[in-house]
Formats: sequence, C-alpha cells, structure tokens
Amino acid sequence: MTVNLGSGTDSLTLANGTNVLTVSNAETITGGTGNDAVTLGSVVSGATISLGAGTDTLVLASGANTLTIGADIETITGGTG
Repeated sequence: MTVNLGSGTDSLTLANGTNVLTVSNAETITGGTGNDAVTLGSVVSGATISLGAGTDTLVLASGANTLTIGADIETITGGTG
C-alpha cells in the first residue's frame, strides 16, 4: 500500500495487525500491535515515528532525513544521503 498525505502537518496511525506500506508526507507515524514494515517514500524533516509492539522495520528515503524514532523499531535501514 502507498500513502501520500500531501502538504500540511499530517499524522498516520496504523491498524493493529500487520502493516506493509510506503508513506510520504507524514510528520507523525504511530504503529499498532502487529509487525509493521514502513518505507518512507520521501525525505522527512522533524518527523516522529513510533511503530509500537511487534517486530517492526523502517526504511528511510534516500536523502537527509531528520526524525525522532521510538525504541520500538527493531530494524532501521538508511537510504543514501
């Protein structure tokens, strides 16, 4: 699934269960109780990401990302930049 929240200050809350998605233009992402695999489709600046319970994976977009992450993300993969 691909989610693009456009301009503005946007928050995305994932459902409890397994979520696999690419997210663009979200300043806050909150996970649920399942295993989440989130790929950032665009560079983030000042974002906050916490993926909750489960075995979670975050893949950063290529570029200079600045973000605050929760201690609940088990695997983080950086992009280029």
